[in-house]
Amino acid sequence: MKFKKVIMLVAALISVGTIGSFINTPSNVQAKQTQAVFPKSWRGTWYSYNSKTKKIDKMTFTKTKQIYYENGHQYPKLLKAKPKVMPKPSKKTRSWVYLSNKMTQKGYTWTGVGIWGYPDEGTLDWYNVAKLDGNKVLGYAEYQNVYWYVDSHWYQTAKLAKKLKDHKYPNYDFIIGGDDL
Repeated sequence: MKFKKVIMLVAALISVGTIGSFINTPSNVQAKQTQAVFPKSWRGTWYSYNSKTKKIDKMTFTKTKQIYYENGHQYPKLLKAKPKVMPKPSKKTRSWVYLSNKMTQKGYTWTGVGIWGYPDEGTLDWYNVAKLDGNKVLGYAEYQNVYWYVDSHWYQTAKLAKKLKDHKYPNYDFIIGGDDL
């Protein structure tokens, strides 16, 4: 008697499973949207020694803002999700940035940051945070279509930035070739 019940239960489960596989139920799939917050590892204030001006440059990342400081002025850029169609630049809107693609070079993952309304559409800033020689380092490189404009290391204190101003890290490649974009 028990054996007969078990066989009927198994047959019923197989029937339900077979019928269920033929029924196509639509599922709500949310469209993938570009992340609109800076990575936690980037957040905070960073310092870099500028060999041209012989001064310390300062940059701050919050959850949704990037602020660059130069000569007593702040240059904030708001982080937004990358729209499918980029709007036309306007003097009325604030400067904003969006997270673009990611790329891995020599084991380090770099994230591209696009600047909305920048005259040169091929421009991306690339960032990576890594622990190198015991220090947390923000690597930065700016790519403009066919050439590298800037590349630098940023540190968590101004004192460390001045101390390590000319320091090079072997195998920490923050120059991403134009063919990789």
